[in-house]
Amino acid sequence: ASPNAAEALGLYKSLPEVARADRLEALHSLGGSSSREAIPLLERALEIVCGAMPEGHPLPMHAKFRLAVAHASGGDSARAVRLLQDLVTRTQQHEAAPASGPGGGGGGGGGG
Repeated sequence: ASPNAAEALGLYKSLPEVARADRLEALHSLGGSSSREAIPLLERALEIVCGAMPEGHPLPMHAKFRLAVAHASGGDSARAVRLLQDLVTRTQQHEAAPASGPGGGGGGGGGG
């Protein structure tokens, strides 16, 4: 059974990649480091949660959104738009698909 949303978010925030990305983004907001430094960390976090959570789970969606924001902040708006378009498409597909029993659909989550 997959963790509930609060547990899953706690697991995501406990990833070292996410903790480091948080620090880099905080520095960026204060005018320090570039938000681009956080992108590889957030990409790795997305890979981890996509491998651990079922398709359609909110955590991979959150991770992909956060990666898109980092790309936008880092100046790569085209990549951010592609990630957000993929996120919308996957969300629509998941909502349109019939549930396959308790807990919904299959595994995986699709990377960035």
